[in-house]
Amino acid sequence: MKTLDELLSNLGCDERQRALLLPYFRHERLPRGLELSARRGRWNNLSIISTGYLRGYFQHSFEDYTLGILGPGIALPPLEYSGRFPVDIFLESVTRAELETFDIQEAIIRSPEILPTCLLLLLKSYDRFIGELAFWASLGRLPRGESRVAEVLDRDDHLVGSVPNGVLASATGMSLRHFVRIKNSGKRP
Repeated sequence: MKTLDELLSNLGCDERQRALLLPYFRHERLPRGLELSARRGRWNNLSIISTGYLRGYFQHSFEDYTLGILGPGIALPPLEYSGRFPVDIFLESVTRAELETFDIQEAIIRSPEILPTCLLLLLKSYDRFIGELAFWASLGRLPRGESRVAEVLDRDDHLVGSVPNGVLASATGMSLRHFVRIKNSGKRP
């Protein structure tokens, strides 16, 4: 498990920025199966995953569509839904997870001089978050099931052992049976 200082450093924050930000973070533990919803107002701070995995998905017509699986080091920027389409975006902890959470409003109220550093942190977190979702979206464009499983294995060795197979199959756009067969065969393209 990386320290908060290391997580901020990986996001591109320099030493001065980390010193300004560190006092405003709090540690949160999420049990497996906890859902956070953008529309229900539970996802309004910036958080960095320190351990565990979260599944990002949306619901439409009584079905879940997995957008991606987010793991350690990924920043979860605040999202505010303001569209007319009644979509609900969720994050679900698929393992026990720990987050380092930053209350942006509190930090700016207490220390207005921190605003430029907060904006940089937000930009970096959105960039990392969008990059992670783009990776998961690109998996569906790979031609074979073996290629998709290989990409996931190359991305994060701990992911396959920690996250339930059904969640990984959904994220890679494969049936559970097909995903498990490829994973267990050890096939790599």
